[in-house]
Amino acid sequence: MLWPLFGRYTQRIRDRASGIDDRPVEPDREEKSISAEDTFERDVGDPRALRRELAQLADRACERMRKKNLMARCIGIKIRRADFSTFTRRQVVAPPTQAGGTIAKVANELLTRWLKENPGEKLRLLGVVLSGLSAASQLDLFEDTLRSSSRVDAALDEARASQPAQARFGSRALRRGNTIK
Repeated sequence: MLWPLFGRYTQRIRDRASGIDDRPVEPDREEKSISAEDTFERDVGDPRALRRELAQLADRACERMRKKNLMARCIGIKIRRADFSTFTRRQVVAPPTQAGGTIAKVANELLTRWLKENPGEKLRLLGVVLSGLSAASQLDLFEDTLRSSSRVDAALDEARASQPAQARFGSRALRRGNTIK
């Protein structure tokens, strides 16, 4: 039955569908992007709720990126409507960043523009995508906003990584104010 569709590749397709694959596993591949996304239980149309969710997603993606000591040059969002059509929007930032506040702000601007172009839409999925990744470098020490932002990010990361606190309160117990419902 599969032969007319796949021809000489039929056996390979059957094997892979059965979990049979002798190709070597490459566990240390370089990451091209880091993302965080959520599919909602019910479609969401409230812009305030979408912005709160987006801030949480940006925070999750940033935390993962900082753990790997990376910075992003491109910040994007992924949007899936109730009819399953999917949209992406992205913006390049200079210099590359790992600052949660900066990434959340750019993602929010992208979402705001999309919502203005598509008023009243209900979303099924929302995501934040960080790409153009590079090794984190020393930031400008004289830039106060970057320093205070990185201190907040570092404090959040440290508190979340603390094992006793995680066991007692969960990894999401400590959050930025703009992510609270």
